[in-house]
Amino acid sequence: MLKQIFIPYWKWECYKNNMYNKICINDEIIKEKICSDFMNNTKEFSFYMEKVIFSWKNTMKHHLSNKNINRKAFVGQCACYYHLQIPEYITRKIWKKLNKKNVF
Repeated sequence: MLKQIFIPYWKWECYKNNMYNKICINDEIIKEKICSDFMNNTKEFSFYMEKVIFSWKNTMKHHLSNKNINRKAFVGQCACYYHLQIPEYITRKIWKKLNKKNVF
């Protein structure tokens, strides 16, 4: 059984790249549309999910070893930020609106 690996948050690439920051409300509306289109393009979305897993090593070691989180959703949040600089709270909002056939 894999034990959770603990890495301090200041070493996480998602934190260092400001994935948890808020943006202005006008930008949110635009980013929601971009995020939705990106997440519905399963080929491109999958590509960036895989790319971020190998690029953000500390983030992934810490979070993907935690069996108590939704790891697919987390990697999706990271992919949206890695590729499009869309904050995680917007990705969470859009995740609920995805077409059921496109959810991994």
